[in-house]
Amino acid sequence: MDWDEAYLEEAEGRDPERVLVAIVPRLEDWQRVLDERWYRIPLARAPERVGAEYLAFYHPSRFGEMGCSIRYYASVERYRLATRRELLPDEPDHPRAEERYLKLELGPLHSLPRPIAAAKLRRVTFIHTTLDRLLAAHEINDLWLRETAKDRLWQALHEEGLDAYRDHVLLHENGHCVADVAVPARRGGVAIDCAGETVSEATLAYASADVDQMAWVWLYLSRAEIMCQTDACVQKVRRALERLE
Repeated sequence: MDWDEAYLEEAEGRDPERVLVAIVPRLEDWQRVLDERWYRIPLARAPERVGAEYLAFYHPSRFGEMGCSIRYYASVERYRLATRRELLPDEPDHPRAEERYLKLELGPLHSLPRPIAAAKLRRVTFIHTTLDRLLAAHEINDLWLRETAKDRLWQALHEEGLDAYRDHVLLHENGHCVADVAVPARRGGVAIDCAGETVSEATLAYASADVDQMAWVWLYLSRAEIMCQTDACVQKVRRALERLE
């Protein structure tokens, strides 16, 4: 089984209560959801866990009155792998025409009991939640599941082209320690604790020099900071990496 087939198999083996919240990047994409009932996710930028029974839609600020909110969801009827050319035959010469996409074929669109506001969130790409949370939420922080901060930061770093690893073990002479997320550099890297009690950048600290015989910098980020200021967290990681150069 190749990687694409394994990914599709994981998507189809989904939890009956799982919801994936995804951004609608353009007006044309929303029109396809309305008229043709399908949504596409580039495999290169897809979340590691994509299987869900429902897809909910986050509309960014460009959607005007609907912007910065989640208002609709639909059941996912089927997953299919296809190239962009196959999905959008009217754009055969697009630079990404041969890229692989996951096509989510959808059921009827449903309105949420109330819009879920996201005014304070700088970045929404994918959020994993449950149907109960989606239907009860008043604002976007109500959607997050426990232990999601680590996944969210990993995804954001991945989208920015940074190699990141979750639950990365750092060995040293007295045992080992585990970083929630680690971003390696030439000699060492940045080890991130995603449950820090402070959002201050002053909490940067160096691990002992013998950790992996390299210089690992520890960065402590709170769950709230990761969820609500994801872009700022990515920049903190970048600055920490620059200090290692």
